[in-house]
Amino acid sequence: QNPTGTVGTAALPVSQLDRFMIKLSMGYPDKAAMRSIMSDRSSSDPLVDVKAVCTAEKLIEMQKKAKAVFVDDSVYDYISDLCDATRHNENISLGVSPRGALALCRIAKAWACYKGREYVVPQDVRDFFAHVCSHRISLSAKGRLSGLAAESVLDEILKSVKCPENEEKRR
Repeated sequence: QNPTGTVGTAALPVSQLDRFMIKLSMGYPDKAAMRSIMSDRSSSDPLVDVKAVCTAEKLIEMQKKAKAVFVDDSVYDYISDLCDATRHNENISLGVSPRGALALCRIAKAWACYKGREYVVPQDVRDFFAHVCSHRISLSAKGRLSGLAAESVLDEILKSVKCPENEEKRR
């Protein structure tokens, strides 16, 4: 992102931002990484040497495996409660949509699969709640005037919504 290079462009409306599963911020590289970036690009384009790490078939197989991950009703309820809390928070004027709840569920399943589990635990949801939801909410005038960031409001919601106790609950 280049915040100064956006002249003549408009920010995406929330309805279009809602189509992106996750928002991550990488920040700036440290001095050593910056040196490496410059050095790697001084005489050649490192993108020329990029190689595939998996085939399309393997990627489809991994997607199917993630989709098959079990989600207990208590975790579905937890996701629903978290999203509902965004719709009833005084610092939020537009809460997380059903599409956002689906994205949170999907990423929790993928994360559980990545961690080698065939079931989602509430911590999988907690790990990605702010990343999945921060670009899906709009702060209210009160929230903006208070200088709050979407992530801090979502962190407060995580603290206030009761988390299911039995994290190892399976089929």
